[in-house]
Amino acid sequence: MLLALGLGFALYVYRFQLFGINISVLRVVALILAARAVIVVAMRIFREWRMRWPAAVLLVTVPLVFAINAIDYGSLSEFPSLRVPIGAHLFNMVTALAIIVYLDNERKFTLALKGYVLASALGLWIAYYAYFFGEIPFVFLLREYGSSLSQSLDYLNVNGGIIRLTGAFFDPNFYGIYLLSIAIFSLWLRKYRAGSRWYVLLAVVSVFSILMTASRTAMAGLISAYLVYIFCMSTNKMMHIKLLAVISLCLVTVIIFNASSSRVFDFASVADRFHFYETAWKAFQANVFVGGGSISVLDLASGVATAHMVYLSLLAKYGLLGTGIYLIFVFCPLISIYVFWNETKESYRNLVLLIFIPLAVMYLSYDFLSFLEFEYFLFAIGYAVVVYRFALKPEPTGERDGAVSGLPLNYDGGSVKPG
Repeated sequence: MLLALGLGFALYVYRFQLFGINISVLRVVALILAARAVIVVAMRIFREWRMRWPAAVLLVTVPLVFAINAIDYGSLSEFPSLRVPIGAHLFNMVTALAIIVYLDNERKFTLALKGYVLASALGLWIAYYAYFFGEIPFVFLLREYGSSLSQSLDYLNVNGGIIRLTGAFFDPNFYGIYLLSIAIFSLWLRKYRAGSRWYVLLAVVSVFSILMTASRTAMAGLISAYLVYIFCMSTNKMMHIKLLAVISLCLVTVIIFNASSSRVFDFASVADRFHFYETAWKAFQANVFVGGGSISVLDLASGVATAHMVYLSLLAKYGLLGTGIYLIFVFCPLISIYVFWNETKESYRNLVLLIFIPLAVMYLSYDFLSFLEFEYFLFAIGYAVVVYRFALKPEPTGERDGAVSGLPLNYDGGSVKPG
């Protein structure tokens, strides 16, 4: 099941029409996990349990996110195409909840990461197959039986005569962000789970492939993840700081020698985004507290409703109130790790930092919060760390207060009495 879940994220564009519904591996697995989650909660809801506050945050913010999007959805009767990403976003939220329910012990947690990482090998094969042969494998099936979007996509991204790696994603930015998560999880498994050396190789190939995507967003995330590693995990910080200084010097040299025409330093495309920034900022100013909905940032020329920056898109669409709800939902694991820093095992603490600090940085560069499916796996991993007991250091005198420190979903049997 967990390997199938990983494959579902890796095979992003492989979705097909069945009875008018878009079907993919991820959606099938997500529905199975969601059905299981309902059954598990129904069986355990009447048992005695105590809840850690991250679980309470999850249970409060998710319904509010659904309410915000329901209001937005209702206001888009004249723009039905804008309703599609809202529906996908809410399905992704359900998927994240179902995964959180499933990852209620350390064994499942580790297997989920391994399945996610191993599935990426298939994604890498697809990426380089397309790079050398000009199309992703089995593209004829997508052209014939794929969803309406799948049938029309151009799966090879060529920019300035240079092929940008896309994998089983049609957007190199999507694939670059995905590869960053693979590199992080691979190195974490190697370091803290005594994993195979193949994890190191996979991480190295993933980092190299990020460069092949030419995704500035992913590169910003990679640099921030590297900084987290230097200051939180490295035993030889000075060596890494010197290496970072050398890399920075090389980048400055490239800029000086007129490399601004390349994709990485394509400042013209950056300047184009300020049109979206300006539109979103005006929408936010017009309705500071609740925003103007998706229609307020709709660009008629491209047909997309985004500010190309997560924070600004949220402010324009949902105002301060909605943005606050979203940010609490997204960054609750990071806040929890900070609050309970000394009570959380180092391995899990570092994992949350490596996931959410790069996300916070990349949200400044690109708007991918609502629709990028594998991102919700990252949310689920973060919440599993802070909701369930396996991430906590052992109590010297037994379990504190005799309580189950998490959702009722981590109950393994037996009688649990509150203290």
